[in-house]
Amino acid sequence: MAIEIERKWVVKKPEIETLNFKDIWRIVQTYLPNQDGFTQRVRSQENLFGEISFFHNLKKFLDLGRNEEIEKKISKEEYHSFLEKSVKKKAIIKKNRIFFEHEGNIFELDIFLNIQVLKGFAILELELPSLDTEFELPRSLEIIKEVTEDKKFSNSSISRGELTLI
Repeated sequence: MAIEIERKWVVKKPEIETLNFKDIWRIVQTYLPNQDGFTQRVRSQENLFGEISFFHNLKKFLDLGRNEEIEKKISKEEYHSFLEKSVKKKAIIKKNRIFFEHEGNIFELDIFLNIQVLKGFAILELELPSLDTEFELPRSLEIIKEVTEDKKFSNSSISRGELTLI
């Protein structure tokens, strides 16, 4: 069990080539019924080399920018077993996650492929040791607004269609 501390922004979708990216993952996240107050999901992720990994994740909102998170790598068979047990109407997110470095920090830029309301936009995230850690946002990105405090910008809320306008 770990505490995830992150800040989050909506940005105008950049040209990926302009970023000094370290890696890109193709991600499919499927949200399952909540478990003991935790949001539950399974994820498949494929890196630039075609390597595919599978994860089961439990996440609980604690407070502003802080979540309790339990993540476990699982087999392909376990992944498909979770999918079979999921609710009939699955909440699914498909996205590309671009990892890039700026001023010593690794940023994650999520470009959603199946969420119409986010077309032309992306979600920028930065995990930090504490919320008051100082950092510099990349000037090359057009920041629309910070959404760290807005729960409707969580992936689980986005997957359920709760995000209607930017």
